[in-house]
Amino acid sequence: MPDLKLGKLPNRTPVKMTISVMPDYEEALRDYAAIHSAQHGVASTSADIASGMVEQFITNDREFAKARAAFKAAQSTGHAGQVRGQKTLEDRS
Repeated sequence: MPDLKLGKLPNRTPVKMTISVMPDYEEALRDYAAIHSAQHGVASTSADIASGMVEQFITNDREFAKARAAFKAAQSTGHAGQVRGQKTLEDRS
């Protein structure tokens, strides 16, 4: 079996979202789900795979984690528009 980057998906209660993908990616997600199901012995759908990939991408993006922390800190102080040196409208006048 190939060693896929996405490991076995944990049990969780998802929040429903709808996304649109190009036909080539839809086919690739179906194929990935079939291979993933065979490798882990658990049925996975294209939606399961897409969700796992988005989760893994966001979790491993260090720059996003830094930017998100700054954004959350700015939100808590009431300066949500001022992230990473961005000026608020008041600062620009």
